[in-house]
Amino acid sequence: MNRNKCERERRRVWWRRPQCLATLTVAAAILGSVAWSQIHHDPTKLLKQATGCAPRDPAQAERLLERAIVAAGGRFPEAEMALCRLRSERGDWKSALPLFAALDKRACPSVFLNAFGELALKGRRTTAGLDALSEVRRRKVPESMSALDALSCYYREQNQERQVLDCLHEMAELGNGRPDLWWKLLEMLDARQLDSEYLSTLRTALEQRLPSRDKIELQYRLVARLVDRGDAVLAQRELALLVEKEVHSARVKIQQAAIFRLEGNPREALEMLEAALTGTSERLEVVRLRALIHLDLGMHREAAEDFQKSIEAEPFDLVAHFKLAEAYRKLGKLDLARKHQEISDQIRGKRQKINKLYEAVKRQPANRQLCEQLAELHRDLNDARGASLWESRANPIRAPGEKP
Repeated sequence: MNRNKCERERRRVWWRRPQCLATLTVAAAILGSVAWSQIHHDPTKLLKQATGCAPRDPAQAERLLERAIVAAGGRFPEAEMALCRLRSERGDWKSALPLFAALDKRACPSVFLNAFGELALKGRRTTAGLDALSEVRRRKVPESMSALDALSCYYREQNQERQVLDCLHEMAELGNGRPDLWWKLLEMLDARQLDSEYLSTLRTALEQRLPSRDKIELQYRLVARLVDRGDAVLAQRELALLVEKEVHSARVKIQQAAIFRLEGNPREALEMLEAALTGTSERLEVVRLRALIHLDLGMHREAAEDFQKSIEAEPFDLVAHFKLAEAYRKLGKLDLARKHQEISDQIRGKRQKINKLYEAVKRQPANRQLCEQLAELHRDLNDARGASLWESRANPIRAPGEKP
């Protein structure tokens, strides 16, 4: 009897065992499904997966990012930016631009905006590109330098000169004491004959924390520019700052001689210039200044000799030819006077034409013919830098009827 009972119990246990195993299997499957669902519906984890696989499988990364945005309820800025970046990199602007338009630009990282902006400009999506880069430019952060550089390149290609100069101004001020940025800006202003802006930029540069060597050179440029403008009082004031640093400098004495002449003291100017020339070579600027002083003193033969030296070094110096003609007239050499007067008239005519073309280019920046004419005129005046500048502006501009 007991044996039968034990047998029945054993059979009952073996009957329940498969049922337990089946129940456990179903439970494990349900738990696994829940875990899998949670992983694949977690926006943050999906974003992380997409970021990890993007370099080797951008298509899979896009799918994961799309799922992350859906899982987040339709708005997930980090995933939207990543998806926007991937689509712009493969040139899918139809999908990338709406994503970018929906973003809050003020909350976007500067690195993302710079990368997207450059891609957009390269892909001829100008409005979006300028929008992205301009936001980084506005922030005045280290990344703003890259944005400004990209913007200046774009504006240069479009021959938008004022915008290029504005970008260079901001880059110089953000450059944390980089003198090369200031010199590049000053060179461009000088080449475009923007004298007032050149002078104000010199003053701004001198207020920056630049290396001493650069600040001294900037100070010399400021004094020379004030002399050229005929402002003896300000020139003398700025020269005094150099005297404190370079009491025995020949350049200081040369500038002082120029100021003495400007003040109407040619004899003191000549004495100072001769003192500056002791033990130094005769540079072009010195020879030219001495020629002017000789002419002021009525020393016409000496003036003619110096002006001739100046012209040999710089054949298209308008003032030198004009003043040499004056000296030759005083010496009775009328044929030579007439020759140099004609040369000075020719140079003046070309410079006047250049000035008129400058104004025309401001009104028509995309006119290739105007830029080519300016390049040719600068070449005629032996101004290689000016010719190169206008050639570089003309090259990107398509001629009428030329296919893009």
